[in-house]
Amino acid sequence: MAFFNDLGKRMNSLAQSAQKQFEVAKIQRQINDKQAECDGIFAQIGRLYYSCRQRNAMPDESINALCERMTLLNDEISDMRAHIDVLSGVVRCPACQSIVVTGSTYCSKCGAKLPQDLFKVEPEEPEKPAEPEEPEEPEEPDEPEEPDEPAEPEEIEETETPEVDGSPEGSDAARNDESESDDRY
Repeated sequence: MAFFNDLGKRMNSLAQSAQKQFEVAKIQRQINDKQAECDGIFAQIGRLYYSCRQRNAMPDESINALCERMTLLNDEISDMRAHIDVLSGVVRCPACQSIVVTGSTYCSKCGAKLPQDLFKVEPEEPEKPAEPEEPEEPEEPDEPEEPDEPAEPEEIEETETPEVDGSPEGSDAARNDESESDDRY
């Protein structure tokens, strides 16, 4: 019985780990989208600034609006990266943002003294088990109405095609000639 309890704990641990990795990947994809938007904004700012410079004019408010949007995006990206750090259990130096070893007094990269409460881990709230969703009843497909009697195949009458220049109009040779002339254009 202990074997199954241990197996269940390991399976639960693996499931939680997979969920965290999925969440990290989702956030990273959002960060990449925001960084792509930042790149577009940088390009817009550059074009606007250059056009203002060409006209010997001061940059207008549109550049300020783009700069404000850029600041907002950078703040959102920083928040998302902090969330990834929490999910991954990573601690960063407040001064240089490099990853620090747990329990360190000083940052190994910049030498800044690390706050004592930096490594305190807040206990995570236990996740509530997901309520099982009621399965949706499959819709019954509309059954095609079947005819009472099977349909008899209709007979097709053969008609002669008029001949033009000694060959029938609908012949394969005539169709091939037409299609080849269409391919040339």
